[in-house]
Amino acid sequence: MKNERLNNPAIPISVYLAATEEWAMDFMLDSLFSGRKPRTLNIVDQYKKTCLSIEAYYNLRVRL
Repeated sequence: MKNERLNNPAIPISVYLAATEEWAMDFMLDSLFSGRKPRTLNIVDQYKKTCLSIEAYYNLRVRL
């Protein structure tokens, strides 16, 4: 069953050929012992698998 998904041309696997071709963004939330909840926004280069930036705030709002 697993090989069917990998060999299926209808579901192509993305291959990045150069740096800064695609970036990923992710919000993370944590909870401290004091009750405060810091949030971070992480930006990652998909080709190099390196973190380009991390922004951390206690009042970072996520609006959808």
